[in-house]
Amino acid sequence: MHAFHPKKLVGCFLASLSFACCLFGQEPPVIPVESFEYESASAPYYESTQDCFFQTHRNNTDYYFSALARAYLVNDQRIEWTGQEETFGVEGVIGGAILRQVGCWNVGLETELFINQPFDRNILVDTPERVSYRGNFEIDPLEINQLYVEANRGAWSISFGKRWTPFGRFYFPLNTNELYDAPFLRTEVINWRETGLQLDYRKGLLDLTLACTNGSEDRDTNSSKAGIARLGINADWFVFGGSVKWQDGIGSESQKYRNNQFGFDMMVQRGKWCLSGEVTYDEYGFRRYFNPLDITWGRSIYNRDQFTDAGRLRGIGYYLNLNYCGERWTTVLNYGAYTPQLFTGDEIHDRTTYRGYIKAIRHFSPGIDGIVMAMGENDVPIAQSARIRKGLLLYTGVEYRF
Repeated sequence: MHAFHPKKLVGCFLASLSFACCLFGQEPPVIPVESFEYESASAPYYESTQDCFFQTHRNNTDYYFSALARAYLVNDQRIEWTGQEETFGVEGVIGGAILRQVGCWNVGLETELFINQPFDRNILVDTPERVSYRGNFEIDPLEINQLYVEANRGAWSISFGKRWTPFGRFYFPLNTNELYDAPFLRTEVINWRETGLQLDYRKGLLDLTLACTNGSEDRDTNSSKAGIARLGINADWFVFGGSVKWQDGIGSESQKYRNNQFGFDMMVQRGKWCLSGEVTYDEYGFRRYFNPLDITWGRSIYNRDQFTDAGRLRGIGYYLNLNYCGERWTTVLNYGAYTPQLFTGDEIHDRTTYRGYIKAIRHFSPGIDGIVMAMGENDVPIAQSARIRKGLLLYTGVEYRF
């Protein structure tokens, strides 16, 4: 909980750029890079077979391997009250796939593992409120981002395991393992991943997905399962779809909370430019009374995990995203909002949250990128620990892909 010094963060970023320019020359040459694959970001934007460090074919089987290392500095003033708002960090990604033909079917095993650096154990927990947020900062060193088996034949494919959620579509690059460099709808409302069974049918412009999942990202804590469906049209330059997710809740007994959504997504591409967006209706919150101070598994700083006897907590949110992918630079401009439709009297919860961010990715050479991002939200006069919450996040980092 130190004073915020933006000059320090900017200085670190400029120093990293200066070092990179010295390393690769004062004026880096124009590097021809592959165009952004403006499909659904069903995998981080850096992941493709063309970027694989290792690729071979043996006995009618293809093997792929890729990896990424990242070092960064982040200052998130939204969590200044925790004392963990500013930190250097490192993380990595390891991905691989085994693909082969079995009769008339193409069968594959794909995985993506996140290697994360935990926080030091000396986390500030001097009040019941801070204790309830401790789970937000207990980071698993090894995380399964994706691990699934998939088989496809013609227009049909079926997969079993953990993968990016089929709800909606997003087209912005992700450069953090915690996936906070994204709009509110994606960080707070829609699950990033689902674990379960998924069936896809794609033919011509038609794109249909049906899934039965746990409803949460990992192993279930409730016997009920979620149903997810998306129907869309996919053209080379245009995508439009509608999605729904429904179940009776995540968790058990008094800890069960809602996670139902209905929404639309779209994308229009022209050359190196891509405009996309989503709008989603959301139901959330505990189904019965549960004291938020008793939460141990991670708590929303927007106080979404609460109960009201006035009805189901619900809200509507949207965002628009504009990408430009050039030879030297990839830039992202994103803006959106989320508005609760049922007020609880909680000033943190009842406010409309406006979030915008701009990200610039400098391609120094094939596989080496520098990243800088600034994200802003509206301030909250009285938030956690009865403090003013400044809605500012600054991030700078370097990635090496191989």
